Amino acid sequence: MVLIIFSFLPGCEKNQDRLNSYPPTKSEDFDNLVLGDTSSISWHNCLKGPENKMYICLESVLNDSRCPRGAYCIWEGNASVKFRLGKDNDKPLFFDLNTHRGFTSDTIISGYKFSLVGLDPYPALNHPTDKKDYKAQLVIEKV
Repeated sequence: MVLIIFSFLPGCEKNQDRLNSYPPTKSEDFDNLVLGDTSSISWHNCLKGPENKMYICLESVLNDSRCPRGAYCIWEGNASVKFRLGKDNDKPLFFDLNTHRGFTSDTIISGYKFSLVGLDPYPALNHPTDKKDYKAQLVIEKV
């Protein structure tokens, strides 16, 4: 029985290393960011910017009160997403953006505009979303 358990560990090593080093420390663990285009960031994943001078990560979904499919609601709701922004060797900065346009859905930091344009999956009635399934759609532009 013990041999069977240990035989599965090597297959999990790469994923476990990536989870243990959040945010990633190796350049190859980052996906590339294209300025001015919609980029998708999965939960606890990061994008690196041009020339590797900055990175942005989807830190967490703070809340998701969007009206689920299959429900009748008096308003559309909102999801609030926390991002981690790192630049060069500086201490990371955390900021929140929202899906509802009545709240902060974009911000300008260090000469870049960050706009949250979507969050998937959209909630469905009686189907809770696992935090690992979230993907934020973000547009980043140099201003």
